[in-house]
Amino acid sequence: MSRKKAGMSANAKWGIAFLIEIVVMFFMVVGYFFFYANRKLDNINRPTNWDDSKENLDINEDANEAQKGYRTIALFGIDSRSTTSMAEGNRSDSIIIASINNDTKEVKLVSVYRDTLLMVPASGGFNDTYRKATEAFFYSGVEATISMINLNLDLNITDYVMVNFEALIRIVDAVGGVDLEITEQELYWLNEYLRDTGLNTGRTYETVPSAGMVHLDGIQATAY
Repeated sequence: MSRKKAGMSANAKWGIAFLIEIVVMFFMVVGYFFFYANRKLDNINRPTNWDDSKENLDINEDANEAQKGYRTIALFGIDSRSTTSMAEGNRSDSIIIASINNDTKEVKLVSVYRDTLLMVPASGGFNDTYRKATEAFFYSGVEATISMINLNLDLNITDYVMVNFEALIRIVDAVGGVDLEITEQELYWLNEYLRDTGLNTGRTYETVPSAGMVHLDGIQATAY
């Protein structure tokens, strides 16, 4: 983790945040459509005990009336390199709140920056404490992360969508890739992380040959 965090420029961080917001929104809309249209989510892993886990969430009851007519969902992009792991021990580097108008189907998105200092409720053996938003998932998992959002932002979220590196690769490939402007410095680190991402996901890849405006496929965009 230390090399990943230390080697990134400010532009790279903004690029990652922007990219993940786009692809997670796409993932959420696709999931939302299939959930209501077909009642089938065969390609999305669901915790078998999530209905019971909802009872442990810190829900602001006063928010129920204020948010009547809307469905609010938490979207998480976690930094898991594993093709299967979605558990605690990873950081939720992208946290987005999606508000869906049930009548008009309009979707509004708000990002919670990963380094925002928020109160994390007691969970996973930890007492109430202030942590960076991204660390709630690392130490205490998804329940504590959703409770953190509800507690600090007066919300009543009980549902979420979460993607890891493997899902991000697939989503970018599904939309045909993305166009990004890459600096010379970013080009070096992009290709460095391509090697790591390929090893972690078991995928082959092609290095990005030059800086400037380039078209990136799924694994290249995830490495960036």
